[in-house]
Parts: sequence; structure tokens; C-alpha cells
Amino acid sequence: MNSFRAVVITGQGWLLPPGVELRQFHPQAAAPEEFAPQRLRDFAAGDYVRDPKVLRAMNRLFQIAAAAGVLAMHDAGFQQARDLTSAGHDPARCGTAVAMSEISPLTQNLLDAVIAASPDGRFDLAAFGEIARHQLHPFRRLTMLPNMAAAHISLLFGLQGPSYTLDSGITAGMQAILEAYWAIADHKADLMVCEAADSPENALRKAATLEVAGALVLEAETSAQARQVRILARVRAQPEYPSANTAARSSAAPAAGSLLAVLAGLRDLSLDQPQSLPGLELFPPAPPAEIVPRQSSREGRI
Repeated sequence: MNSFRAVVITGQGWLLPPGVELRQFHPQAAAPEEFAPQRLRDFAAGDYVRDPKVLRAMNRLFQIAAAAGVLAMHDAGFQQARDLTSAGHDPARCGTAVAMSEISPLTQNLLDAVIAASPDGRFDLAAFGEIARHQLHPFRRLTMLPNMAAAHISLLFGLQGPSYTLDSGITAGMQAILEAYWAIADHKADLMVCEAADSPENALRKAATLEVAGALVLEAETSAQARQVRILARVRAQPEYPSANTAARSSAAPAAGSLLAVLAGLRDLSLDQPQSLPGLELFPPAPPAEIVPRQSSREGRI
């Protein structure tokens, strides 16, 4: 049998609207059935991503996902791409796992162009082509692809390893963590950035009205020890993962809910009280029990 490696969390980051707290996402918390529609206040993507050309190719959902990833990577001790190799990491063994909501193609600039090309109530394709040539960004389609969020954080930090994008509603955040966990435990990667984000601005279904983002850095324990960095927790996958988690189901953040629940569990972690979450267990840095083998049924700025 393959020898699975111990996996730890070395970085965390999140963005929440005013009045919303991480504890509301914890599976054991008495979270309200629905959050009031809210967006992040005073969010400036340029505070996290320096290159304006890169920002132009990001919709708001990608921007807040990248911001959470940047915060988590900084927390793990990586300020920029070259820090990976400086710390002894092979970029080809560092990857991403991102949970995304479905993205609506009906952006305001597209609607404005369609309206302008229909002055008498009839759509004029030739007029639309001319208007779109001047008013729509040539790389607009890149802002519609959910997997571009993983691409952006990979480019920001030079991650060249496994890259996963999960679009499965309330389970997506935890699934992203579990994919990252097994990539490391199975020796396929040494470091993985996990992200999840939601924004009503780009949502295909407007039920996702709470704008949030969260991120974790998972790393092989041997790598973290070699870097001599702070370990926030050791993690272990549970044998089975339920199809939904209570905190995520009761929130209005379907992609990010379960990842934010893990962040809430980290804050409650103590030496005498490990955290058991749907799909994952969190332990203090002291060694936990043996890693559970994978089940055969489960197939700052930059």
C-alpha cells in the first residue's frame, strides 16, 4: 500500500462583508437560515494584484478569489513567485484547487452593447459588431471561464502543478480542500492553494447574494518543517464525505461556505479539542492518529 504523507495547513486568508463572521459558517454554529444580501465594502483588487493588465482580465469573482489566495500565501510565508524556489519547493509540485460558482455571461457591458445595437427595437448584428469592437474587452470570454480563477492564482505565484476547478454548489469548497489534500498525501504535490469565492455580480443564479472569499495553503508536513514555518493545524480526510454540510446549506454562499467552515474550525482549534468537520478533521500541530487511506469508492499584493 502506498505510504500517505501527513498534510498540514500553513496559510489562511478570507474576505467577509461587514457584520459577517467566520463562526457563522461553522457546522456547529447556529447560523441564520439566510444572510442578508451584502457585498464586500471598500474592496480594491489593486491592493492584492499589482498588474492592471491582469486585473482587466479578472471579473470581480476572480478578483476576490485571488485576494483571498494572496492573503493565504502571504500568511504561509510566500510573498511572490520566486519565494517558492527559495523555500526549496519545485513549482511543478505546487498547485491549486478552486471552488467556483457558475458565472453568468450577461454582464452589464454586454447588455449595454446589445441595447445600443437595437435603437428601434430590432437587433442589428453589424451595428453590434462595431459597438462591441470598441466597448467590449477582447479577452472578455476569459472572465466567463470558472477555471480562470485557478489560472490567475497559479500565474501570480508561479504554481505549475495540479490545478483543479470545482463547480458543485454547496460541496465545492470542501471538495477543493479534499482534492488538494489527496494530491499532497498521495505524493502528487507538495503544496496546494485552496480557494473558494462567491459574488452576486457574476452569479448565474442570484441566490448567491453574499460576497465572500476564503483560501487555505495545504502543504506536506515535511516541507513545512523544512521551511521552519508556523503550522496552523494538521489535517486528515474522513473516510466519507456527506453530500452537503449544514453551514454551507444554510448560507447564501454555495461555493465558499464549506471552505469558510474550515477556516472557522481553525480559529476554534485547541490542544484538547480537535475539530471534526464534514469530510475533514483538524488537529493541533501535535501528531494525530495515522492518516486514513483513500477509499476505493472515491475516485498582501503580488
